[in-house]
Order: sequence, then C-alpha cells, then structure tokens
Amino acid sequence: MLKKPAYSTIGIDLTPHGAKALQFKRNNGFLSLHRTSQISLSNLDEGEMEGALPKLLAGDLFKGKKVMLSLPSPLITTIPIKFSRKENESTDQAVLREAGNYLPFTIESAIIDYLSTPIIDNQKQNFVLLIAAKRADILRQIDIVKRAGLEAAVIEPRYCSLFRTIQCALKKILHDQFFIYLEEDSTIIMAVIDGQILFVREVSWGISRVKTKMEKTLGLSPKRAQKVLQQYGLEEENRDNQEREKIGHLEVKELYQVIHEVINPVLEELCQEIQKVISYCSSIIQQRRPIDRALLLGQEVNIKSLAHFIQQNIGIKVMTWDTMETTEIIKEERPFFEIPLGLTLRDEQCLE
Repeated sequence: MLKKPAYSTIGIDLTPHGAKALQFKRNNGFLSLHRTSQISLSNLDEGEMEGALPKLLAGDLFKGKKVMLSLPSPLITTIPIKFSRKENESTDQAVLREAGNYLPFTIESAIIDYLSTPIIDNQKQNFVLLIAAKRADILRQIDIVKRAGLEAAVIEPRYCSLFRTIQCALKKILHDQFFIYLEEDSTIIMAVIDGQILFVREVSWGISRVKTKMEKTLGLSPKRAQKVLQQYGLEEENRDNQEREKIGHLEVKELYQVIHEVINPVLEELCQEIQKVISYCSSIIQQRRPIDRALLLGQEVNIKSLAHFIQQNIGIKVMTWDTMETTEIIKEERPFFEIPLGLTLRDEQCLE
C-alpha cells in the first residue's frame, strides 16, 4: 500500500460571501490539524475568486498545491427525479435520458452525476437525486484554480462535503434524519435515509437576518447582539432572575419578551422552509416510517433554545450537534469549517 503524503490535500469551501480552507497533517496513522484560513468576499465573481485564493493560502503555511474545491451553490442544479428503466437499460443511461426533462440547460452543455436512493415507489419507479452543472462553469473553476498556481483534484457540491463530515464525526452510518445546517446567509436542509442523501435544499435564509433584527431593534453592535442571543436567546423568562443589567435601553427582565417579538417572525420563516422539506420527503417515502428527528448544526446554532423553538414549530425532535458524541479531530474545528473539513476527509477511511 502506498504511503500517504504527510499533509492532506487542501479543502477549500467557496460561497458568495467568503472562502475557507483547511488542511490536516498525518503522523503515524493519526490526523492532526495543520492549518485553517478564512476570508470574506463581496461577490463570488471570476476576478475576485482568482485574487482570493492566494490570499486564503497566503505564504507557505499550507503545504502542497493540490486542492479539493466545493462547487458554489449558484453554479449547481440538484433535482430529485423519478424514472422507470427500459429493458436492458442501465441506471446511468436512464438518468441521462430523463435529465433533459428537468435541467435548465442542455444535456450537451452539462456535466451530470446523481446520488442513488433506496426509494422505489408503488409503480416500481426509481428515485435519484440528479446533480448537474454547466460544463463551462466547471472548466472556469478549474482554470481559475490553475491561474492561482494550484491543482484542482476534486470539485463537489457543498452538501456532499457536509454529509461526509457528519458521517465521520458521528462515526457511524446515518439513518433516517434531517440535518439543518445554518450559515450566515443561507441554510442547507438535508434529508438522509439508510445512510444516503434523499433530498437536499439550500435556501437563502441565513442567521444574519436574526442578528440584523436584534441590532436594529435594540441598538446593539453586532458583537453585543450575538452575545445577547447566546446568553438569553429564545429561553422563557426566568422570573426569579433579579439581574438589573441593561441591554440597550432594556432591563434584562424586559428582554425575553422583546427578543421573542423581534425574532420569532424571522425564525418562523426558517421553520416554514424546513416544513416544506419535511412534507415533500413524507410524500415520497409513504411506505416507510416518517423521518421524526433532525440535527441542527452550523457555526451560528448557539442561539440559546433555538433547537427547542424549531422543534415546537416543525413537530419533530430537534437536537444540536453538541449533544452528539464526535471524534476529537472533528470536534476541534467543526464549528467553523464543516465543509472544507468534509473535502479533506475524502482521502480518509473514517467510517471503517
């Protein structure tokens, strides 16, 4: 067996608002964190991305030139499709035949893949998750990486990297469960059954909406607003609390009610998006037990009692990542780098 390099391939996650990178070091079969980096972006266009990569990997802190890249969500189309295979037709052939009925661009201009699912309906139709992108967009990403002096070893959807991190962190095959991954400007809602992704949707709802509401209503700085959400959040008022601290122009005893009045409507928008996914998934797994639990994760889930609020609104059990037992190397950097972490873990046998 070939010995793996001392340093892992660099995992890079690109979004319209920022970029993150992570690399492991290997030592006698064990992984340790070598380096992480992140920068902000105002707009993920070609020019800014080309300039961002050298800044993200500044100096000689990261080792090697090979990178694994997440495909920015605006460039990818993910659609659940049903089909029946014709006689002597493979699944690959059937997916390619059906893809043209769903994609917003031509088959000839596309790079197409799919994720199999264990779902077969009453009409014996297969159900897969179609993944496609314009070939020109993929080649453009590869070219930008090359011009930055790097080599793109892998490009994959962000949710695939996230799924791998979750699997490796929990050290087991995942069964029927929803995953709600909150980010600053978006949320990934993913349904998993029998250890496979059944459905995924990325919505433009981000936790920044909550913080912006808090800042404007209470006149708080962004840092102070985040601290208030962590300390008080959506918890019910503790009537035995005798604190007289003031938050903005409010005393603590008045704060609970104001927080609920301000951010409940914003969070209810998120719950409606989650409920749409739950309803859709229930419609396609009619012969199975409904998915009845969800895991809430992401760097912004430390709003106090957020999981309980979502649970009350969507009607299934919601847990947070902190309640899960995870591997130490993932526990170290997971709260901020789930997706670049998942990219680097492609080369690791973390489920064996």
